[in-house]
Amino acid sequence: MTSRKKTLSTPKRVRKSKHQRAFIPSVAVNSGGMLVVTYYDFRNDNSSGELTDHWAVFCDPAASDCADPASWGDEVRLTDTSFDILNAPVARGHSGHRRYRDG
Repeated sequence: MTSRKKTLSTPKRVRKSKHQRAFIPSVAVNSGGMLVVTYYDFRNDNSSGELTDHWAVFCDPAASDCADPASWGDEVRLTDTSFDILNAPVARGHSGHRRYRDG
């Protein structure tokens, strides 16, 4: 697949934890070319709800081959404490999430 004359590789797993499934992934690049992938998972969940955390991994394509999962850095936890996703606000609009319907 190509985009703006750049070739995209096949999907790769870049998160380091294998304990839980990741969800709501996001990919971004800053003005210097650094790539970041963020995602949520339940690795710190317990019996009190659906405890969720937000994580990020980074790769600098100027210094590494980001198509190689080993080139991505260690995970960085973005949440200070886990939150219960069951208490999160309901997403509305064009976000890819199931929409809540009143009534």
